[in-house]
Amino acid sequence: MASDWRSYGAIAERYDQVWGPRFEAAADQLLAQLTAKTAHRVLDIGTGTGAVLRVLRRRLRDLARLVGCDVCVPMLASARQAVAGIEVVAADAVRLPFGGGSFDLATASFVLSHVPDHQLALREALRVLAPDSLFGASNWAPATDPYSLAWRELLAGAVGPDVIDQALREVAPWEPHLADPENFRAALIKAGFTDVRVATVPFALNSSVEHYLAERELSAPARCARQVLGETRWQDFLKGAREELRRRFGSEVAFNHGIVIATGIKP
Repeated sequence: MASDWRSYGAIAERYDQVWGPRFEAAADQLLAQLTAKTAHRVLDIGTGTGAVLRVLRRRLRDLARLVGCDVCVPMLASARQAVAGIEVVAADAVRLPFGGGSFDLATASFVLSHVPDHQLALREALRVLAPDSLFGASNWAPATDPYSLAWRELLAGAVGPDVIDQALREVAPWEPHLADPENFRAALIKAGFTDVRVATVPFALNSSVEHYLAERELSAPARCARQVLGETRWQDFLKGAREELRRRFGSEVAFNHGIVIATGIKP
């Protein structure tokens, strides 16, 4: 039986190799938007392979507790190996297994878009924070660069646009919604956060065409397309996509993909 393309468990190690450095750089952007407050107990919601935890470990001093939670156990195993002295907890963002006021800082990097009820996840983040503590979350801004448009065009040509759109709805249903800064702001306010601030910051994604394709290959639409096409046709598609991207753009892809970052305070 073919593995479920929606699951990140089977690709955890590869995902960290390909996307880990990108997500660490994005975590730096997220934490730069958080005002300087003392944080000794920190929770990263939807930690994946621990990219945010790695940055938190470097940035924060005197940490008494650093916790990453995720529903994907193989991802958590990668995080535990990558970051010394952390706790990892298998948990859903909408049912956090922590008491109220357990943390001084909570983060959710590119996570809320994947949760069926992002509003409930925000309320859970609020609940586990102590009063006057910070929360920060991020989401991709809309992709309008020529590289993303070219990739979508090529993938749609192989499996049809409906397959791409359905894959995104199944894995990241709230990504388009939270890509709008005002929607992100409203969500945090509705959850009960105060002093809510939202910024869209540029984020450089410079790489070879080969690395760009490796990243795209791990995206939800690509994983779905791979299952639809079968391995032989998928490899043929990748070969053609590589040749076409090189024809259009040369050997390197260099573009900025914005990140929408929202921060708030637990009153």
